[in-house]
Amino acid sequence: MKNVLLGIIILGGLASCSEIPLPYDQSKGSLSDTTYIGPVESPQLRNVFVEKSTGVQCNNCPKGDAAIRLFDSLYPNRIVAVGIHNGFLANPHKAGEDTLKTQFGEDIITFLGFQAQPSAAINRRKFDSQPNLLVALPFWKNLIDSQLTTNTAINLALSQVSYNAANRTVNFAVTGKFTELVSGSLNLSVMVIEDKIEAEQKMPDGTYNPTYEQEHVLRTMFTPALGTPINLPDQVAGRVFTKVYEEQLPAKVKPENAKLVVLVHRSSPGQTEVLQAIQAKIK
Repeated sequence: MKNVLLGIIILGGLASCSEIPLPYDQSKGSLSDTTYIGPVESPQLRNVFVEKSTGVQCNNCPKGDAAIRLFDSLYPNRIVAVGIHNGFLANPHKAGEDTLKTQFGEDIITFLGFQAQPSAAINRRKFDSQPNLLVALPFWKNLIDSQLTTNTAINLALSQVSYNAANRTVNFAVTGKFTELVSGSLNLSVMVIEDKIEAEQKMPDGTYNPTYEQEHVLRTMFTPALGTPINLPDQVAGRVFTKVYEEQLPAKVKPENAKLVVLVHRSSPGQTEVLQAIQAKIK
């Protein structure tokens, strides 16, 4: 059982700020939560969070993978992509093969509204030009382009990331700093994605590639599928929160190929948009 860190964490250089421990909620997975009011930072550019619905039996899905690689090259360090293997087209080709499906992924795609694969949600935003949150591949680039110059109302940072090979635990801290007043409820989601997974894939020409390299595959989450409430006293400019985590990687995840993905997103009824998403290597 995790030990709850008690007391107030005093951050160096912020002696003038009074930190308030938040109530511990084991369902969040965090060891400790703290918050205070600090100086208002300049806003970060918002990264573009791309949730791709995909599957190993989907012959057009490698085209979606190629599109993500293109976006990464065009917009370095601005794309946070998660490949969610879901539905019957994500079933393994042979009995006994490792499935890339997770219940987390199934729940997320159900929430977003399943569409034909490949499809993707861009910052979980409902665009006026699109009927659904999940949009078809031909529309990805224009929608991503429209998000690249927007600032975020909350700056996010991942720090103290460390991996203990003896017990396969990952330690890390998430810090959020509001750059403006934000109304409405917000949730925090923490995902683990993995690159360089070899899994047989059906290709656009109908052939099968037994050593296809799957990238940014959602492997697990350290929060519920749709995140946990941030639960702050307010969400004014200058509000800062830090959440400290210690979690264990699933046995099949290779830490050298894994990343943490953290996002803050709206959670009021009818509100889904991601305010900011960041990622960091686990090892």
